[in-house]
Amino acid sequence: MFGVASCANIGNEVKHLSISMTPEQKVMQRAEARWNAILEGKVDVAYGIISPAGRLRMPLEEYRLRVNTQYARKVRVASATCEVELCEVTLDFDYVLNGLPLSQVITEKWVLDGGEWWFVYRG
Repeated sequence: MFGVASCANIGNEVKHLSISMTPEQKVMQRAEARWNAILEGKVDVAYGIISPAGRLRMPLEEYRLRVNTQYARKVRVASATCEVELCEVTLDFDYVLNGLPLSQVITEKWVLDGGEWWFVYRG
């Protein structure tokens, strides 16, 4: 069976999403888009992927002050585990601190709202 494709606008970039994608695949794609935006210094795009409730509690100007893009070097979305409306995404995070290259595994929470997966910002 062929999947039907639709488009999702993430910032100025249009992503083609297959309706037949699993929730894990969809949220991993969104997480990758968010981290690519952060690594490219596109804080406004990353902010747009925060859950609607999170954006109501934190204006863009405040988010810009909290996000520091200078340390992150590379982020790889490793996996996602989803329930009905909540996913946990695991990422391999490479960064530099005091000139030393470091790596760690981090996890993020994502929530389904209005048919779309959104990052839960815990800032």
